[in-house]
Amino acid sequence: MAHFPPEENSLNHSTSALYYCGLVCLHSKWGQHLDKRSTQPRNCILRSLRTEEYKRLLAFSKPVTLSTGDVLFEAGDRITDFYFLHSGMASLLSTTEEGATIEVGMVGYEGFVGADLVLKTNRMPYRSMMQIPGEATKIKARPLLDEFDKNLDLRNLVLQYLHLVLTQVSQSAVCNRFHTLEERLCRWLLISREIIDSDEIPLTQELLSQMLGVARTGVTMTAGILQQSGLIRYRRGRITILDREALADASCECYRIVKQEFDRFIKC
Repeated sequence: MAHFPPEENSLNHSTSALYYCGLVCLHSKWGQHLDKRSTQPRNCILRSLRTEEYKRLLAFSKPVTLSTGDVLFEAGDRITDFYFLHSGMASLLSTTEEGATIEVGMVGYEGFVGADLVLKTNRMPYRSMMQIPGEATKIKARPLLDEFDKNLDLRNLVLQYLHLVLTQVSQSAVCNRFHTLEERLCRWLLISREIIDSDEIPLTQELLSQMLGVARTGVTMTAGILQQSGLIRYRRGRITILDREALADASCECYRIVKQEFDRFIKC
């Protein structure tokens, strides 16, 4: 008598085939997020994963293109996904009841948005908005938390990243309270330059005034002074850093403190 495999085996084979096809599709989409010089993602944390760890997360991931002004989270939102940036920059914004905003941190290819969930806090404390457009990988929170719990290397790296975020937040508080608008603008431009790895920063003065928590006229006047001094060039919707060393000299110690932590982290 002939013996046929049970029907559920056929279903399992079909499911496996579909899963494999899904991985192939994800890999093809993933290509837009890879460093052109390698087969690895550009994001520092995803780059640190071993091949098998990386593949496990692919099934719960999707590539996304983010535009300037896209809001990833509002303050108080539940965190169900993480955004790992490969390019561009997101701002972490503290907002008053009256609607005034000020930036307390930045996120680029070094890290991800939604990190507070790692600390078992499922509410976003800040408004998270794309300041400079870019590409990201959106990953479901639960699978990544599972990986975080069992992967000591990943856990240590994410905790180091959280230290970088806390450094930014604390230095932003000091800078916004004690330093001049010119120093703060120089700091902001220099840190942005580190994050996007370009002297060309696509940015309007309106958005910059929101980041610095000042009136647009103040940003216009201060940017004009820096331009007259030959440190930057401002054209509609774009700021170009012309003299990075002079800009660093005109900045405050907050830039150097944050840059030191940024450089230390991306070498991990």
